[in-house]
Amino acid sequence: MKRRKRYLYITILLIIFALYSAGCGEKENKDAVAEIAETADLAATETVEEEQRSKESQKTENGDVPDSSDTEEVIHVSSTEEFLDAIAPGVTIFVEPGYYNMSEYLEEVQTWKGYDWNAEHPYVKLEYCYDGVEVVIKNADDLTIMGDAESLAQTEIVVEPRYAAVLTFFNCCDLNLSFLTMGHTETGACSGNVLNFYGCKNITLSAMDLYGCGVYAIETGKGTGDLYVYNSTLRDCSDGSLFMIEGVGNFEFRDCILTGSYCGGYYGNSADSELHFYNCTFGEGETNTWFFWPDIYAIDCTWTEITQYPEYSAEEYYEGEEIPVLNPENMREVELDEEMLSDSVWIGYASVNPESGEMVYFPYEMPDDSFVTLRMELNSDKVGWIEYGEQLYEVTWECDENMAYLQTTEGWNIYLTLYTDAEDEFAPWWMLMEMNNELIWLY
Repeated sequence: MKRRKRYLYITILLIIFALYSAGCGEKENKDAVAEIAETADLAATETVEEEQRSKESQKTENGDVPDSSDTEEVIHVSSTEEFLDAIAPGVTIFVEPGYYNMSEYLEEVQTWKGYDWNAEHPYVKLEYCYDGVEVVIKNADDLTIMGDAESLAQTEIVVEPRYAAVLTFFNCCDLNLSFLTMGHTETGACSGNVLNFYGCKNITLSAMDLYGCGVYAIETGKGTGDLYVYNSTLRDCSDGSLFMIEGVGNFEFRDCILTGSYCGGYYGNSADSELHFYNCTFGEGETNTWFFWPDIYAIDCTWTEITQYPEYSAEEYYEGEEIPVLNPENMREVELDEEMLSDSVWIGYASVNPESGEMVYFPYEMPDDSFVTLRMELNSDKVGWIEYGEQLYEVTWECDENMAYLQTTEGWNIYLTLYTDAEDEFAPWWMLMEMNNELIWLY
């Protein structure tokens, strides 16, 4: 099947609205989100409409309509039944403005058709949960589901069961969801999320409002990766904004608001995945989680006042590894090459006073009770990052046999020299960093 271009509505600018009280489905939420929709860049709407008109009017040279295998099918829906019937690979579904309580239709289907309904729908299955029915979309590649860009607040999809996700996707690639509001119907505890993605690839969410109740706004697992979220709000969930494990690929959030949830959630660090936040705004619970989370990227983000500090111990900071012992007097310099540094991660061990030689070991505590840590990652494409305390610096790097040369986006020059213990052939490598007249040992 010919792959469609993904709709990336990165021109939409959402207003940062006040924290909502925990809960879900309240009418006030609709009014607040409506204010966001009114500020959306109308150019995005015009672009979508232009593409749609182009597709509908497309003709071959002899005037015939192109073969369906070479064009996209566009379906407008205005009911839950129409929406579920339309789901299939390669289609674009425009959900007309409205409030869609899918549970009303799902309960009717459960009563009158039961499992016969599943047999009639190869890409959508109704699965029973503890207190109702939820929708699972499977193997529907190249699927787009979108609301009206001018009516984000009026295109809302909800479910009633506390244990049901609003939508779950299994083994789907090239998914696009945009201009939709999603959540559960009532205030109270939830055991279901808003959106689940398992075994999915190349997912784009843009101009979305995902709200609690929901344990998490987005959950991913089973090798899901390459998830890109733009100009969206994840709010008021009972446990957190995100729960991500078993990732294979990037997870990227740009110009998003994560607020009102109990905490940020959980990201299972993986050698095969990375989590990036660009120009995102975090509420209190989310700040208390993601500000301190190791091995993530947060660039130009806005953080709320920190109210909870992690209780680091050295063992926890070094992730259970045996803490190495540095003997500066035994250090001998090691020749460098690019392979040594490519795709390497280095952890701050101690900051050294250049005059006295006194060392302050990481993590160390500041007067405001915060903890200072340092991590550095250098990638094979000659870029990387240094996370030092509350700051994250993007860097480019080069090296010769004597030294590595790093430069930050701010124009700072950083120098790295590689060492090992001359008296211990099994000792780890050590890196001495010179940054702004400061000396730091890393390993």
